[in-house]
Formats: sequence, structure tokens, C-alpha cells
Amino acid sequence: MRKCFFVSAFLISAFVIVFSSSSFARTNPNTHMDQGIQAMSKGDFKTAVGEFKGAIWYFIEEKVQKNWPFEPNDHERGSMCYLYRGMSYLRLQNTQLALEDFKSAEKWSDGMPDVQMNIATEYYKLGRHDDAIRLYGKVLEKQPERGLAHYFIGFPYMKKKDYERAWFHALKAKELGVNQTGLINKLEAVAPKRQTK
Repeated sequence: MRKCFFVSAFLISAFVIVFSSSSFARTNPNTHMDQGIQAMSKGDFKTAVGEFKGAIWYFIEEKVQKNWPFEPNDHERGSMCYLYRGMSYLRLQNTQLALEDFKSAEKWSDGMPDVQMNIATEYYKLGRHDDAIRLYGKVLEKQPERGLAHYFIGFPYMKKKDYERAWFHALKAKELGVNQTGLINKLEAVAPKRQTK
């Protein structure tokens, strides 16, 4: 009888440990973020939206709601989750929710040029050229020698037919070592006014 009690106690404690650690894994924001990224890579955007929602809650929303302090990387991870969830919404044909998430990502990404570059690219894909230019511009304010920011800002300028600025940024990107010629080739086709170096 005593052996039976110890075996039962052992099994119960093992069950509690397994249950609590799997419960922690499901509520860990990094796990939600990782599972959201995995779901995106598999094309399961509906699952990705749910996983990013969980991560956003823990990285951002819960702390705002409860007035808790933020951990050092919460803003960056939270803004990335908003960005990824917005990208997932786009794949699910929900542009309005995607734009809301991009705006939230932008809000929490202040001072994070890598995140801002990604958001600007999504704005460009949606035809929101002014928003793309504004965000690429913020990146260039902080990192004026960032060649890819010059390269990418040239595209929305070209779409707006502001060829002078598009050429300026295309040539600046080339000067800074960006070896991609797509922007210059497109500009030469629509506005061959300047000679490239």
C-alpha cells in the first residue's frame, strides 16, 4: 500500500511538472513569436495571426494595461510581432487589419531602423508611397550612410514621379556600395536625365 502511494504521488507530481512546463511554453511570448514565424513559413497565416496575438499581449498590451515596466527587448519584439501579424493579415486579404498592425509596429519601433525598414517596405507594397518615404526617411535621419535605405526610398519617389529625388537616392546607394541595379535600370527607362557614375 505504501509503495502504491509513492508511485501515485510520483506520477501525479510528474504530471504536474509536465503540464506546468507545457503551459509555460504556450504562454512564453518568445514561443508564440517563434510559432507564428513557423506558421507563416508554412503558409498557415490564420495560425500565425493567433500566435502573434499571444506574443503581442505579453510583449506590449499586458504591460500597458497593467502599467508594468517593459523588459529591454519588449518594444522591438512587440513591434516585430505587429509587423509579422500585419503581413499575415495581408496574406489573408485583410488590408485594414494589416494597416492597423503596421501603424502599431511603427509606434513601438521608434528608434529601431531595421524594423522601420521592414514596415516601410510593406507600405510600399501596398502603394502607400508617402508612408514608405516617411519611414525610410526616419531611417536615413538616424543612419544617413545606410545604402539600402537610399536604394529602397528611391522606388516610392520614382512611383510618385519625383525623379530628381529618386535619382539622388539611387546614386547615393551606388556610392555607398549597394550593387543592386534595379532602381537605376528602372529610372533610366522612365527618366534618363542623369548619367550614372
